[in-house]
Amino acid sequence: MPPRDESGRVSGGRATASISVAQTAPIRVHHLTEVLCGDEAALRRSLPEAALRVLRLCGGRSADAAAIEAVLAPEPALAGPLLSIATSTLFGGHADVSDLRDVRGAVMRLGLESTRDALLMVVANGIASRVPGFEAHAERLRRRALAAALAARLIGRALHVESSHDFLVGLLHDIGELVLVQRAAEEGILPAGAFDDPAPSGALTEAIEGDHTRVGGAVCRAWGLPPAVVEAAEFHHDRRSGRRGRLPSQLAAAADVIAWHVTSAKTHDAT
Repeated sequence: MPPRDESGRVSGGRATASISVAQTAPIRVHHLTEVLCGDEAALRRSLPEAALRVLRLCGGRSADAAAIEAVLAPEPALAGPLLSIATSTLFGGHADVSDLRDVRGAVMRLGLESTRDALLMVVANGIASRVPGFEAHAERLRRRALAAALAARLIGRALHVESSHDFLVGLLHDIGELVLVQRAAEEGILPAGAFDDPAPSGALTEAIEGDHTRVGGAVCRAWGLPPAVVEAAEFHHDRRSGRRGRLPSQLAAAADVIAWHVTSAKTHDAT
């Protein structure tokens, strides 16, 4: 018989359900990881088609601002935030670029590499805005990603080893965690309050922590991003096991620690 409280009413039903979700969540996260990593086509679809076309244009030899404008102008969800970023101090902008007709000017102001970086920031922010029930945690991930992007850019400059990928190495090194959390939230895998503790621990956190690098590498490959960005996403935690990664993963690891401090989050790696 189900347990009853002092008044004789059945009690514990909701708690039992919550415990069940919490107990099965780590296993279901691992299964979700296998599904995501095994379906490159689905991961590719997580990148809007217009964004994919712009990334290809930015990496081509004959790319021009007019061609990028033609792709982005009909996509206000991408073009609007891109224009805001173009005028922000993040990429050195200052002029007023406030309507969709100025996409061409924004691209010319940013350049192809920065247009690519800004667009991927818009895409990542969009994913973070669609995490049902766990919006606060997704916002923390978004803020941490931006802090890591800036940290990676500054570290590269300070060490005189900067490349065209430093910003993306920081921005997307934890994209696997964001995608994994989003999908897990959509599928009802995450128990309520899973991320309420600012320094969470336990089997669920360990599952996400252990799997997000595989997912991140798979996402970056599916999106056709440079090898350095893929490597940073997939191997930035390898130092924990004593393996010494190449520069992109090391840069991401250093940026990650700085980002945790800057965003006031707690981590066992931050000391």
